[in-house]
Amino acid sequence: VNPPSGATPVVGSASEAVSSAPNSRRLTFRDMGMQRPIRLRGVQGEYAIPLSVRDDELITKAKLRIRFAHSPALLFNISHLNVLVNNELVGTIRISEETAGGAEREIDVDPRLFVQYNQIGLQAIMSYTMDCQNPVDSSLWTIVSNTSSLELEVQPLALPNDLKMLPQPFFDPRDSRPLTLPFVFTAPP
Repeated sequence: VNPPSGATPVVGSASEAVSSAPNSRRLTFRDMGMQRPIRLRGVQGEYAIPLSVRDDELITKAKLRIRFAHSPALLFNISHLNVLVNNELVGTIRISEETAGGAEREIDVDPRLFVQYNQIGLQAIMSYTMDCQNPVDSSLWTIVSNTSSLELEVQPLALPNDLKMLPQPFFDPRDSRPLTLPFVFTAPP
């Protein structure tokens, strides 16, 4: 079949056709399934957000933007918010009187921490007194907004040109984005 006039035929293997230029992607916690802000309560409130990475992608750069607020009754010298990726501590956010009403912090994440199935962990260590405290006291709270985000730089990877990989690369079960898959028919169906 001859290409249409003015078109350049593509020559080479499928692995050569993959762009080597990285692309950027921003996922809010809402995009990752958190329909509401995350409420951390108690002396040690914890929450984990799932995140998957496609087989044909490699994360080369990552940054978390955490938007949060917390109880103004917390002792600021010992209360803090830990951020983890796959149970590895990537940052500790110190809280203060200024951050009680709301703040945003950026945390650079080592891209080597990401694997196929991941968890972004939030752990609020909270105290309102130096004495014995009630672990369910109403003043022990931190809220992390679902508009917090993960900014990724992703390098496309070439998958083997092998039919046993199907339905990849067209469909990857770890990709949570909506799929648009065009079909071509030789004649009207």
